[in-house]
Amino acid sequence: MTVSVNNPANAQEARPVSKEDSASMMVTVIDDDRAVADSLCAVIRSMGISTQSCTSPKQFLLDSYPQRPGCIVLDLGLRMDGMNGLDLLNRLAFDDRYPPVVVWTGTSDVRAVVQAFRSGAADFLLKPCSEAELAKSLSRAMSRDAERRGLKCESSVLERLAAA
Repeated sequence: MTVSVNNPANAQEARPVSKEDSASMMVTVIDDDRAVADSLCAVIRSMGISTQSCTSPKQFLLDSYPQRPGCIVLDLGLRMDGMNGLDLLNRLAFDDRYPPVVVWTGTSDVRAVVQAFRSGAADFLLKPCSEAELAKSLSRAMSRDAERRGLKCESSVLERLAAA
């Protein structure tokens, strides 16, 4: 089956995503704990999605390729390079070059949740989360990114995630 982005405002402008484009959808995990980032990447790759990880906000900003469709999973508790997760979220969320940001954190502080959404987070996940929760969040964020880019997604990856 096919997952299509249904946006009447740009329905005529939407262009199909080629197999190469679908395969190039990328989830970038940004977490200052390398073991956690690597573990999360392994889970996401098991869902059939390409991943990359970064432990440094500064390095991510220097090396990122925001033109690739997908999403970013950002540890809100990140503290490195004189920047925290919220600082990085504020830089990414309102810059249309970057894909949507899914925030994940070990804290259930209501103020952190509210601040993350006010800062533009596409979704908020508590560590640890189930694979089903993660899959649904990634699916929503990647679909949102495809819609924003005017892409019509024909990806079994998004379909599997949405069904999770």
